[in-house]
Amino acid sequence: MSSEEATSVLQFKDLATEIGVMLKALEEKRAESSDSIETANLLNYVGSLYASYGDPVSELKLHKESCEMYKRLYKNDHSGIATSLNNLGLAYRSNGDVVNELKCHLEALEMYRRIYKGADHQDVATSLSNVGLAYRSNSDHVNELKYQKEALEVRQRLHKGKDHIEVATALSNLGSAYGSSGDRPNELKYQLEALEMYQRLFKNDNSHTALALSNVGSAYGSNGDLANQIKYHMLALEMYRRLYEGGDHPDIAISLNNLGAAYGWSGDVSNMLKYQLEALEMNRRLHKNEDHVDVALSLNMVGSAYASNGDSANELKYQLEALEMYKRLFKTDHIYIATSLNNVGLAYRSNADYANELKMQLESLEMYKRIHNGADHNDVLLSLNNVYAAYYSIGDEENTKKYHALLTEMSERLGASAQLPPSSIPAPK
Repeated sequence: MSSEEATSVLQFKDLATEIGVMLKALEEKRAESSDSIETANLLNYVGSLYASYGDPVSELKLHKESCEMYKRLYKNDHSGIATSLNNLGLAYRSNGDVVNELKCHLEALEMYRRIYKGADHQDVATSLSNVGLAYRSNSDHVNELKYQKEALEVRQRLHKGKDHIEVATALSNLGSAYGSSGDRPNELKYQLEALEMYQRLFKNDNSHTALALSNVGSAYGSNGDLANQIKYHMLALEMYRRLYEGGDHPDIAISLNNLGAAYGWSGDVSNMLKYQLEALEMNRRLHKNEDHVDVALSLNMVGSAYASNGDSANELKYQLEALEMYKRLFKTDHIYIATSLNNVGLAYRSNADYANELKMQLESLEMYKRIHNGADHNDVLLSLNNVYAAYYSIGDEENTKKYHALLTEMSERLGASAQLPPSSIPAPK
């Protein structure tokens, strides 16, 4: 295990302790004075600790307070404000508020550009990438691709075309952006280029290389090469296990999930379930059987694996457990809850409980609409499709026609960006 990975394991195990220590220091600093650079820095640091710990609500609260304090302390543009805006954008992303995520990242980018007078700088490059990711969250893949291209160009100029970890990361981000845009060959091209650069930079096992292997696996899957999809996800898992010496770690749990999904795509639903269950057990141990977004996501994936294995009873059991956990974690509307409501609806459908299917899909649709402020969005489009299918299942012809019309209208407004799965339900006459 490298010193970097050893530190990672230690930090993960000690996060709760460190948060407690830093919160005490924050209370002491607040007692000394009101606004201060030290207090703002502490708020920002503790917010980032909460992000690593998986507490997005506390993450957002601390980063909001930090950003407001920086703005009071610095009346004009300042790198401290820009960095805080960036962290606040990431916190909004963790909480599923994609509108404010994009707003904060755009504001940070504009400030960085003013600070550095339009010149290339690593802060500008990072901010460009974050804006690209925020556009991805908002399903604007044209702008996602635009900003990730620009981020890569800045990185390449800064490092004069030489291999560098930041260039490799930018190549990977651009590959993902091509994937979002439906350009599968370029997705694979840039993920492979990123992997090759990481392998030149790091001669031994490394978490960056392991992640790149996983990204290449996903890119092969997008290109329909299921054998290489499994191969690269397996290589990533094996590297993570060597890095963390076979112990529990979030990277291993994620890799188990990815490998399970890859087996699912290949039709090997038995191995799909095996690896998803192993990931869930690891996440539960890592988080001491407490509520956590990683556990909830793992419950969802196990539910989907049971669905693929034709076990509708366990599909419903695990999807309901995931939904209940998300609701405990997030007290307000959240994209994870909306998605989980949809998954529970599909599970009720598998169990031929069409009344509860409709109930869940309607609740999911209303939440998606609130999250996206009533705007057209692929999340809303997919939810309309699910509500339409649910009304069809119960034989409600009037609402079947109504939601099919709404679905068609939004799909036409979204145009080429509309993403709908193939439907086996005939269009109403």
